Amino acid sequence: MLRKAFVAVLAILVVSTPFFSLSTQSISTSTDQIFWGAWVGSHHIGYYNLLSDFEAQVGKGVSIWNWIQLWNRPQDSENIPNFDFSLMNQARSHGVIPMVSWGPESGNPAFPFYNLDSIINGSQDAYLIKWGQDSAKWGHPYFVRLMWEFTGSWTYDQTSQTGVYPWGAGNSPAKFIQAWQHVVNVVRGAGGTQISWVWCPAMTGDSEARLSSCYPGDNYVDWLAVECYIASTQSFSQYVQPMIDSELNISPNKPQMIAEIGYGDTNPGTWWTNILNNVMPRNPNIKAVVIWEMPPGLTVVNSATLSSFKQAISSSYYASNIYANLNVSPLEALNGTPNSTPTPSSQLTPSPTYIYSTSLPNSTSTHNVAVPSKLSWSDITLVGVIIAIIVCAFSLILRKRFIKNTK
Repeated sequence: MLRKAFVAVLAILVVSTPFFSLSTQSISTSTDQIFWGAWVGSHHIGYYNLLSDFEAQVGKGVSIWNWIQLWNRPQDSENIPNFDFSLMNQARSHGVIPMVSWGPESGNPAFPFYNLDSIINGSQDAYLIKWGQDSAKWGHPYFVRLMWEFTGSWTYDQTSQTGVYPWGAGNSPAKFIQAWQHVVNVVRGAGGTQISWVWCPAMTGDSEARLSSCYPGDNYVDWLAVECYIASTQSFSQYVQPMIDSELNISPNKPQMIAEIGYGDTNPGTWWTNILNNVMPRNPNIKAVVIWEMPPGLTVVNSATLSSFKQAISSSYYASNIYANLNVSPLEALNGTPNSTPTPSSQLTPSPTYIYSTSLPNSTSTHNVAVPSKLSWSDITLVGVIIAIIVCAFSLILRKRFIKNTK
């Protein structure tokens, strides 16, 4: 009997140990992630070599790759007006989600000018239909930042309430909404249903009323966005945070992104560390941040910034280029379990995990970053069963000895 008890306990432990080990190992893989991306270079068109060089320098692949395409500007070294399959495939094979900043040419006298009326009355429909058809043919999810910076204060007339993108005379917020809705309807009707539409005003400190007057409605917007070009972290609180909050008041259930960000501080290393380690996690609706990397001016790849930026972006809070097989709309980062396989283009330095948790201002909730979950109930049950079997086995042993000694 004694020998049988020991054999039974040993067998159970041998069989159950691998399962328990696997379960405990998996608890550290759960993470609350957001996308991070970049616009790299000095041209509208995306250049893969510039992106891959940037990734190698910062030691981590991006999950969003942003470039600009202008509708009615001819194709040249600066612009590709039509849907570009090769560029989109290059992005996807690299494991990143494309984000096309897309709209008519504006403010350049060298090219034909199309105002919002020409969109509303259907003059651009042939081009829009072709984009939707090509988008359907490509068949994968991506972002479109449509007619971005539409509230640019550099030409906005506060008196006449005109000046929305493309910043022409007579372009009002009401017409902007009509034009936006028309573009989305035509593209969707032509098959472009896999697009996440990004609504991105200019970083001008616009009031909530001003932003609301240009909002096309939840059925036409998938992501809210802001831009961030500021001189200090104090300026973020003064100018950017109010716009983030105003957008959420307008549409509280949409994910947000910082669609462009570049530093202007005298201490850029500290600035990036604070933005990426503190400001982002304090805004749980922000699910993406896109760096504007334009050497030699706005850049993180320099001696004053690179070390701090690399350390901050290496956090597992920021998802890398793991979206080569993404087949659902990127409505938010996929919490570390995307339907995809990592496809790095170069040997990047492995990114360590930084664990921290930041309480939200005026809130009892927390935004946890790369914090391992606790043992699951299945783990606890398994441990309990093993302990119970061991106790029973030893009880049998002691009982057998007691009976033997009392004889």
